[in-house]
Amino acid sequence: MRHRRGRPRASSLRRFGAGRAAAARDIVTEAALSLLGRSGRAAATALSVVIGVAAFVTASGLTATAGASVNARFARFAAAEVTLADSTPNASTPAFGSGALAAVRRLPGVLGAGDLWSVPVRATSAATLFDASDSPYVQYVPSVSVVAASPGLLSADHASYKFGAGLTTVDAHVHGDVVVLGATAASQLGVRSPDGQEAVMVDGLPFVVIGVFKGVQSDPTLLTDAIIPDSTARSLWGPPHSGSQLDIAVDPPAASQVEHEVPLLLHPEDPTRLQGITLAQPPIVQPAVTSDLTSLLTVVTLAMLAISIAGIAVTMYSSISERAFEVGLRRALGATRLNVAAQFIVESLLVGAGGAVVGIALGVCAVVVIAKTHAWLPVLDAGAVAVAPALGAGVGALAGLLPAFRASHLDPVEALRR
Repeated sequence: MRHRRGRPRASSLRRFGAGRAAAARDIVTEAALSLLGRSGRAAATALSVVIGVAAFVTASGLTATAGASVNARFARFAAAEVTLADSTPNASTPAFGSGALAAVRRLPGVLGAGDLWSVPVRATSAATLFDASDSPYVQYVPSVSVVAASPGLLSADHASYKFGAGLTTVDAHVHGDVVVLGATAASQLGVRSPDGQEAVMVDGLPFVVIGVFKGVQSDPTLLTDAIIPDSTARSLWGPPHSGSQLDIAVDPPAASQVEHEVPLLLHPEDPTRLQGITLAQPPIVQPAVTSDLTSLLTVVTLAMLAISIAGIAVTMYSSISERAFEVGLRRALGATRLNVAAQFIVESLLVGAGGAVVGIALGVCAVVVIAKTHAWLPVLDAGAVAVAPALGAGVGALAGLLPAFRASHLDPVEALRR
């Protein structure tokens, strides 16, 4: 009778591995129940996975988002404008004569155009400031150059203004004594605001400041210039005979065609007089920028994953002392070392997978918030999001190897005494 009463008890212990190896589903069940019984510790352990996976998703998403933004900026920078310069010094005729700009603007794909050239002013008066609100004192500033430009130049260069506005047709033909300053030039001259009280002196003639621009898309050297209307420059110093430049805003698909057509249109007898100016080489620069960005974010991601692995390992390793009696009891009831190690690894795997789900959500939210803050289009790598749960589970399983090894090698007798 004792033998018969003892058999059901032995049968009920099969889930713990008594007499045979526990089935895989029994190990998963025990691991899940063990985590539920220690929900607080499990949540604290999963926190490191949440941080690591969130960092992984955020890094991959920001890499894709920033890469797309960089690519778009390079594409716009490379193809949205064509710049042609006069390559003939001391020519007898201007590179861009009367009607040249109107002819260029009629070409298909051209959105705007403007020309500019350096004004041959006297060096002793090229850049001085006259402030009518304070005193008539003027001071020479040699680092500011004076250039003449048509009203469409700053528009073609996509200038953005700190205050005031750019040159207009009315300014060119009616209000000839006006000037627009680049941000650097305005700072060096001490111009604070275009309120009609400040003027730049050029060859002893005052030009009222009507605007200050803070940025241009293609020619940052304009930021150090004082720009006056081309009609005014022609009337005071004559037409340019060398050094002229033509900036043309175009639809990106039409850039190469416009660059080919304009020299033939303006100088059919000598198209080589106008040479295209390449300010940057996006095919060379763009991959380097993207590669550096990817490398930086990859290092951050690997660091966060390493922290996750260490966090899980330390937490589970330290919990073995608390669970020594449990491990000893299961070993005494017949569980093998493999059974004990498997349960600890499965617990770590479940913690990693659960933390990964939360980390994915946080990572996606972080990418969207950061992208919107910088006015970027959020781009998420579907592959990275899909692999994140497996990554979290893998991190958990890897972190559980050492604790599992230690737990499986506890002496059952010593463990039961604790």
